[in-house]
Amino acid sequence: MVEVECPHCETNVALDDDEFGVFICPHCDAEFEWGNPPSEREEIEIEVTSFSEVFSLWMITLVWCGISFGIAGFVVSDILYKFETEDWHSTDAVVLDSWVREGSNEASGTFCLWAEYYYEYDGIEYIGLEEKTPCTSGNANADEDYPVGKEITVFVDPDNPSESSLTQGLGVEDQLTCCFFILPLLGIILIAYSIWCTVDMFKGSRDR
Repeated sequence: MVEVECPHCETNVALDDDEFGVFICPHCDAEFEWGNPPSEREEIEIEVTSFSEVFSLWMITLVWCGISFGIAGFVVSDILYKFETEDWHSTDAVVLDSWVREGSNEASGTFCLWAEYYYEYDGIEYIGLEEKTPCTSGNANADEDYPVGKEITVFVDPDNPSESSLTQGLGVEDQLTCCFFILPLLGIILIAYSIWCTVDMFKGSRDR
């Protein structure tokens, strides 16, 4: 707010900072002018600024959606695979080899256990090789739980016995990964907000 002096009665009148035009003094009912309309150059600058902001918002939205939907797709495929193992049959196996592979992001301290094992199903011998998921954080010695020669239980697909898994169904860690679905949800919200800002920008351009 700004207070201006009425040129007729010399009384202060409160106006908004960006107001301009002809006003009526509430004290003497006389008309007076105040303020200057924005120049054409200022209007153009306002429009350009709005466009750059909307463009930046769309760039952020597209990057966020690309990453979040990619993560969600990976999580969904892993969960669907785990669901399929619910009906797989358990059988005894013997560890042939095991090792730990560090995750792609070394700073995260994530380690993934790989195990190679031997098992029989319906009298036929098979060799299984699998990465045990989800990967553990900070456990670089996870392979110590699977020493060579150790007898373990694996789960075999009865329709395709060459397919086997070290785990069956969804574990607690797998259920926690469902939290990643909030990422694409935020992406959808960003898309809706970006569309709204874009429409608002074009409406403002037409009004000018």
